[in-house]
Amino acid sequence: MPSNVTQHYSLDKINTLFCEAKWGGLFRMTQLNQPVYLPEIGSCISALFIIFIGIHMVFFWIHPSGLLRLISTTFIINGISSFIYHYTNRESWLNIDGLSMLFIAWTMFAYIIEEFFQIVKYNHTYPNKYK
Repeated sequence: MPSNVTQHYSLDKINTLFCEAKWGGLFRMTQLNQPVYLPEIGSCISALFIIFIGIHMVFFWIHPSGLLRLISTTFIINGISSFIYHYTNRESWLNIDGLSMLFIAWTMFAYIIEEFFQIVKYNHTYPNKYK
């Protein structure tokens, strides 16, 4: 690697800090004399809320769609990986956190498209049902 290029990662740690790891965050109320402010308390609390939302979706949303159940369980995976990442700052958990969010977004997009085509098909099959 050329000497003028800064390496922003190591084997499993991220050296470029952001959010609470860089500035200490709302829950610290003071700047400490350390280079890394871990765990990121606020992000860990929000990750617990994401886990709660996923568990609520799994147990209380009654629906026949397998895609929505998959999205519900992926919310739990995202919350767990987010919690561990913001607690440890490990790059592997960052990847799981980010990829699970992308997976939820694209799966939800596919579900919306599927529902749209079902509505179009229904309206084409029964054109005068609600007129």
